[in-house]
Amino acid sequence: MLGRSYSNDLLLHCLILNGILTETVGLANVTLMIYGTWPAFLVQSLPFMGPGFDLAVAQVQDAFASTLNMSRIYVSSKNVKDCVDSGAYFTDVADYYYRHENHTSESHEQNILVLIYSGCDDSPMFAELGREWNIMVVSCGTTFSNLRNRDRFPTTIAAGPVQYDLHASAILDLCNRYNWTTIGYLYDTSQLNPFNLRSYQRVSRFLRIYAPHIQINPFAIRAYLRNQTTGEYVWFTVDLNEHSLGPVTWQRNETDDEVARAAFAGMFQVINCWNYGSEIDNLRKNWKEHTKTDYNATYPGRNGPNEFTITAYGIVHVLAQAVNESVAVGADPTDARDLTKRLQDRQFTVPVVGAFRIDQFGERQNTVCVNAFDSATGQFERKLFCDFTNSKLKSVRNMTIVWHTPTGDPPLSEPWCGYTGDAVRCRNSGNATTIASALGATLTVLVLLLIAIFHVNRKSQKARDVWWKMSLDQITLQTPSKTTINGEDKTASQGKGMIIAQERFIWIRNFKRTTNAPFPDKHAVQTMRKLRTFSHPNIVNLFGIIETDRNLLFISEYTDKGSLEDALKTNSLHDWELRTKD
Repeated sequence: MLGRSYSNDLLLHCLILNGILTETVGLANVTLMIYGTWPAFLVQSLPFMGPGFDLAVAQVQDAFASTLNMSRIYVSSKNVKDCVDSGAYFTDVADYYYRHENHTSESHEQNILVLIYSGCDDSPMFAELGREWNIMVVSCGTTFSNLRNRDRFPTTIAAGPVQYDLHASAILDLCNRYNWTTIGYLYDTSQLNPFNLRSYQRVSRFLRIYAPHIQINPFAIRAYLRNQTTGEYVWFTVDLNEHSLGPVTWQRNETDDEVARAAFAGMFQVINCWNYGSEIDNLRKNWKEHTKTDYNATYPGRNGPNEFTITAYGIVHVLAQAVNESVAVGADPTDARDLTKRLQDRQFTVPVVGAFRIDQFGERQNTVCVNAFDSATGQFERKLFCDFTNSKLKSVRNMTIVWHTPTGDPPLSEPWCGYTGDAVRCRNSGNATTIASALGATLTVLVLLLIAIFHVNRKSQKARDVWWKMSLDQITLQTPSKTTINGEDKTASQGKGMIIAQERFIWIRNFKRTTNAPFPDKHAVQTMRKLRTFSHPNIVNLFGIIETDRNLLFISEYTDKGSLEDALKTNSLHDWELRTKD
């Protein structure tokens, strides 16, 4: 196809622009240098994306046959086996660039090199090489928004289908909408699932999960068994529409499927969403066949081409349109800076795929949806979405989120009982009415309890005030001596007023009542309370009082040297050593 001239329309356009056309301009030769990983276990590996590149290049050749000639070459080594390896073989790109025979050709053909990195992320190293070499660099892998600086990366386009800034913005807006302030983040690519659910439970009820799809199912089951999938928990999975290991699903034809289904109840899916027509199925069928025949690779299970394949297909069409436009207006398509600007802040139309939007910073803008799991159908359903027109989430028409809380409302940022269940304000209620009822019932119980405590204390105080009361039946005499008390014969031991009661020596002091007033009066009660608290070796303990109609019998501890009154009468305290003894 070398040496092919422009169409008559294009020649006329050039004549209008320049006044006269003195020579025929050759084709624009576009070479796509594609660098990426080879093993067929990553969604962005070349065996999966390659059919998308190949089909688009063939279609572009037909659509712009009079303007450009496009070809692709894989410049990455077969040794590039994963994301870690991808950075170890950048020299393959430099080697091809400096050995390429036509990129400095003096012929009429315009040779355009475009470096496409289909790897794991948007590489600043490739972007800086593109700036120095004045070639366009297109990143088709995961986008982390590292290349938006147009002064530093003027020739770079980030066209990947997954943009973590958009996903993060969607999650942030969702959290702001429902006042969720503490979010956990699980990033696990080890497939060993070592995350400590207990430590997460102590600080948050919301978790953003980025892990291989195959790990999310057992992870959810483990959380369910720990009671961490109830209505107060929310899980976000950052998801691709079609992962090489299969979509995020509870159904894996295992014995724990129903447990997983229950565990998915509080799960949300943050995912890119498109509205493709039925023709996309034919494209996917074509790509799947070529993956097997041309790249000797197969998709696992019933999975098929994903959004990375669609991206490969779409970016080739976008590049062709930009190059064709550059040639049509008489610009220099080999000027990567000018060519890159033609892609910025525009929306292109790609056959079958539809809109392909790139913002002013050279980053593709997709629509992001928040899908909620429907326990009844076992499927994720679109509930909210945001796109380049507005970063705020908007509700999908006639779709509402079903919350699995007792009240049906979104869960609180912090559970009512706190993250660890020990908050002071903790109540067992689930809504304001129940709380009010519970508070009323609690107050009633407290009032009744206070009344009961008052009566118990009063009864207890009364019991303490009559601790001294004794009866004659409580004294058991153990000697044959007899005495008469109130007309009743009692056996007493030898010695005035001394009897033996319950194997203890005690004094009985007999006082006649002089009035008919009840005993004890208020003053006597106070005295009895004080006597009950006395405890000292030199103070005689009062055991009690036996009350009769005519007498008060004071039962006290026995003192073998008599009473103080007896000692004073007999002058037995003349011994000062005895007086001062402790």
